[in-house]
Amino acid sequence: MVLCCNQLEKCIAWEKSIMKVFCQVCLKGDNEALLLLCDGCEKGVHSYCCKPKLSGIPDGDWYCHMCVQNAAGDRCSVCSASSTTGRMIQCGHCTRQYHMRCLDPPMSRPPKDLWCCPICKKQLESSRVSAEQLKLDVDDLIQQANARPAKRSRGGGMAACRALLRDLEKQSESWPFLTPVVKKQVPSYYQIIKNPMDFQTVRNKMKGNQYPSREAFAADIRLIFANCRTFNEDDSEVGKSGIALGQYFEKQWQDINR
Repeated sequence: MVLCCNQLEKCIAWEKSIMKVFCQVCLKGDNEALLLLCDGCEKGVHSYCCKPKLSGIPDGDWYCHMCVQNAAGDRCSVCSASSTTGRMIQCGHCTRQYHMRCLDPPMSRPPKDLWCCPICKKQLESSRVSAEQLKLDVDDLIQQANARPAKRSRGGGMAACRALLRDLEKQSESWPFLTPVVKKQVPSYYQIIKNPMDFQTVRNKMKGNQYPSREAFAADIRLIFANCRTFNEDDSEVGKSGIALGQYFEKQWQDINR
């Protein structure tokens, strides 16, 4: 019985239970009741983002247009008709193909340069905006840190930060943030999170005297919890851990700076 339980636990993809599912078309994670999960690739698509729109949740197994297209061969990602019914072009960033007449607006001639389909274009724009906003937030924290007198980690100023990091690592909610996210386990994480951070990386930076001030250390700790809010649902196990540990950090940080 014990061997069977151990084998069952190894077969469960635990990382997928904490992962925030985004619609592959609109890139939003809202309206979860209408978010369909493909039985082939396990990616999400809102029922109203499907073409044609679905009026309800389909019974039985459901497959997204990409899995259907891969199984059927060369078919339009909009109308699902084959390439024999009209001239098609393929996205230069994915395997999707489109009839030129099915695009909005329709194309009269194929583009000369590398072409990006509407879905990839949305994904690229969303990733760029999220990365730029996150970079602005972190840069603002670091700029505030550099405005104050620098305290090297060899000095007494960073001793409190080292103690606080040890304290954070001992908390029961710290388990998702101890080490970097493994890309093979959660492949979409680094597509969404462009500035990853974790306690192990913070510790290595402290050992290398890479923090010019305590505020720069705090900026990296806050980045951990900002990434958690971006990628995970608030009511998921990891989301709850990030919120609780983030609040604990802010309280301890206030005590240090009194």
